[in-house]
Amino acid sequence: MGTTEGADAPETKTRALTRGMRWALIGIAVIVAAGLIWAGSLLVERPGAGGSADTARSGSVQGPTQGTTESPGTPTTPTTAPTPVDGSEVLPPETGQSDAARLPERTQASPLVAAPLPPDATAQGKLVDGFPTSVAAPVAGAEIIYSSIASEGTRMQAGLTARTEQSAAEIADHYRALWASLGLAPAGGDDSTVSYSGPFTSISLTTSETATGLVYKLFGTLRTE
Repeated sequence: MGTTEGADAPETKTRALTRGMRWALIGIAVIVAAGLIWAGSLLVERPGAGGSADTARSGSVQGPTQGTTESPGTPTTPTTAPTPVDGSEVLPPETGQSDAARLPERTQASPLVAAPLPPDATAQGKLVDGFPTSVAAPVAGAEIIYSSIASEGTRMQAGLTARTEQSAAEIADHYRALWASLGLAPAGGDDSTVSYSGPFTSISLTTSETATGLVYKLFGTLRTE
């Protein structure tokens, strides 16, 4: 009996070890297989992942950029802003500034009367002798009511009162054109008064409506120097 137990002991031990080794081998095989499957999945997915990243990057680059016009179903058309060129810009004129304001005013170059000045005088219905007709002559067809001259030193004052069938606007336009042609410049006024002046001359026009027509008056101061 002791011989039987001694002979079976090594065989039982050998079977137990063989069963444990089998389980160990099975576990190792499972781990190795899992590792191989995982490694294989990485190799298969990596090109796809790279392709997705490339697609995302290309998509971000190919998206619409600033300066392009895009609508569904139509190709994008780039728009280019004009390039400024030195000296190509034309500046607008200053707001509210007229052509007359930008031009230098004409100035009276010389006196409109010369010495010796005529003596003081007045006249009814006509012009006194020595009256400065170059600057204060009556308009054509006007009826002269009164004229006068007063001289002192190098200065002369002249006055004229006349009646006309023309309108106040026509009379004003006539004397504006005359005085501007002599180099005088506007010096203010309103609807019934027009004034011009220069270095040696100042003159004004006033108008008033009466029952017998338009009456206008001229008054000027002229110097010889």
